[in-house]
Amino acid sequence: MSDPKVIEPLGAFVTFYYYYSYLTLFGTWLISPLLFYVILTKSGKLGNFKWFILNHSFWCLVLETIFGIVKPIILTPSAAGFQLGPFRHLFDFKSSVVFTFVCLGICGNCVISLSATLASRYLLVFPTTIFRWFSLKVALIFAVIINAICYALIGYVLYPIIQLKQETIYEWADSEDSGLKIFYEKEPTFFMVPYYYHEYADILILLFFLVVHIAGAFILIFFFYHLFQRKTKALTNKIQRSLLASSLAQTILTSVFLFIPFIVLFGALRFQVANTTSIGIIFLCLFNSHAFVEFIVTLYFVSPYRSFCIQLIRPAQRYRNSVTTLASISTY
Repeated sequence: MSDPKVIEPLGAFVTFYYYYSYLTLFGTWLISPLLFYVILTKSGKLGNFKWFILNHSFWCLVLETIFGIVKPIILTPSAAGFQLGPFRHLFDFKSSVVFTFVCLGICGNCVISLSATLASRYLLVFPTTIFRWFSLKVALIFAVIINAICYALIGYVLYPIIQLKQETIYEWADSEDSGLKIFYEKEPTFFMVPYYYHEYADILILLFFLVVHIAGAFILIFFFYHLFQRKTKALTNKIQRSLLASSLAQTILTSVFLFIPFIVLFGALRFQVANTTSIGIIFLCLFNSHAFVEFIVTLYFVSPYRSFCIQLIRPAQRYRNSVTTLASISTY
């Protein structure tokens, strides 16, 4: 038998990932009420486009919540893993299949909702003839159709697996990599699919991310051109400039915190890069940071939201300064 490609991740990495995912989950939920309040009450000049921002923020929060609670460990280069969260010893592999379905589907929701909010912001800044038919209703119809297709494809792939017995999963693991045995012996939620099952899907997914990054690069160049073109009358409005700036920031952070972890994961699966579980945990931490960073970017770069947050901070700063002054006087 060949040497195992899957080895146990470093204990320090697992421990850090466990607590870091709770930290990002707590931070995201701590800031989300403020974000949703600001979107609903301070978006008067954005009209119906605030619903695109709200929709994207909602799906980011859902993804962060599920991921932060389940805490998957992916045993690359095999398409295997288990749950590190509180349900680790309560359920079996079928719960991991359900989690995979939900996680991939919600990732699709995040990407689609991001595309919608980017398009809406651009059309708000540069109204064109497209603006006549691109509305909240039209965007909702397209989003529902695309989401339905994505969920149907994911379900088509995963449904046969959930019908299997646990012993079949163990047989797959034994035939794929001897290093997986130590995991399925002690992890009830251990789940895997053999290489031949996902080999061609990995190629399609990597090509998809390549196309998305190329398209994203053109979008960045296009937005930068309009953002810094001094003669463009459409950019004389401060809110319009902030919308483009937030679009640029969201495009970059989605690539770094959402797409790159997926590229690393599927790259390791497709090219069978050995002993990458610990490295994968680093990118899982990056993935867990996505929603929190996304919320900060939205609050900072959209002008009305930033103004409201500054108004909240300034009274606290004045109070702290006055307390410091009084303390200095009393000491003197």
